[in-house]
Amino acid sequence: MSIDKETARRAAHLARIAVPEEELENLAQELSGIVGFMEQLLEVDVEGIEPLTSVSPMALPRRTDAVTDGDQIKKILNISPQRDEISGDGVFNNKTIEIKVSIEGTKSNFNFVQLRPSHNVDYYLLLTYSYTEDDLFFFLIPHEDMITLIGKYAGYAHGTIKKQGEINRENVIKNLDKDYEYAIRPDYLKEEGSWKELKAYIIDIRKLKQLI
Repeated sequence: MSIDKETARRAAHLARIAVPEEELENLAQELSGIVGFMEQLLEVDVEGIEPLTSVSPMALPRRTDAVTDGDQIKKILNISPQRDEISGDGVFNNKTIEIKVSIEGTKSNFNFVQLRPSHNVDYYLLLTYSYTEDDLFFFLIPHEDMITLIGKYAGYAHGTIKKQGEINRENVIKNLDKDYEYAIRPDYLKEEGSWKELKAYIIDIRKLKQLI
């Protein structure tokens, strides 16, 4: 298999390696050589030979599969513990904060779920990471603005429109006593829609204290 210059450029981008234009041809040749060697290995007859991870029988030490470093966002941003179960994830500058984190999905979308406008939240702090852009985005959204966004772009995280009614700002406010959960799934590649509106709330996280 031969690797062309464009494929080499794409591989460098995915690996986050800066390769000058004049070196892409050499990189393509080197990658072609590696792939060619792998193709030669595939021709070797390994019938009856058990797979090995080492030339000698030895087991790697394993640690317990347990979370040991959770809640780092709140520690980094100096957000105090939550007041109760319906007042967000913590308190910052005497304001309640709900934190939502999402990583870019395979369809260039993000997924913010369990949005509960019925809870006592002053601000929603959304954090996203885009593989394609290799960038972090922070959004700070006041509670009233989140209700508007939910009314325009959300779906139900649990339940259906048939059972719980159409989603719009008026109905979201009317149903605050029912503790419905909503989800917003913005697609950052679309020029229109929820992502376009969310961009108005992008902040420099270092200035969080000045904004709340």
